[in-house]
Amino acid sequence: MKHIWKPTSTDGADGKKIDPKFEGFVEIDLPKYIQRLKYLKDANFKINEKGEVANSAGGLDTTIFAVELAEKHIKKVELKHVETGDEMKKVDDLQFHPEGGEILTEIGFLVLNGPALGNR
Repeated sequence: MKHIWKPTSTDGADGKKIDPKFEGFVEIDLPKYIQRLKYLKDANFKINEKGEVANSAGGLDTTIFAVELAEKHIKKVELKHVETGDEMKKVDDLQFHPEGGEILTEIGFLVLNGPALGNR
């Protein structure tokens, strides 16, 4: 399933909205539910009786796994860093940008967990 990820604002420590650091989008080919379950198994996640993630291997190993999934499932990158004007047109651009890792991590966990129901 094709999904478009877009940078969003976040809440600062003082409760005020912080504008996104990037403009644009990343197109992702999200896996089917069964493939997500296989990924969760590969990452040593445990699923409870309700089908929710109960716990994980945790830490750095989980983040590495998520970033690798992001790289595998990203189909198109069209991002621009607001402050510097740096343009990112491929996954490697994100790998080498100082703030690109945050995006790869977020997208990796999106691949693992699927989008929120309201974002489909």
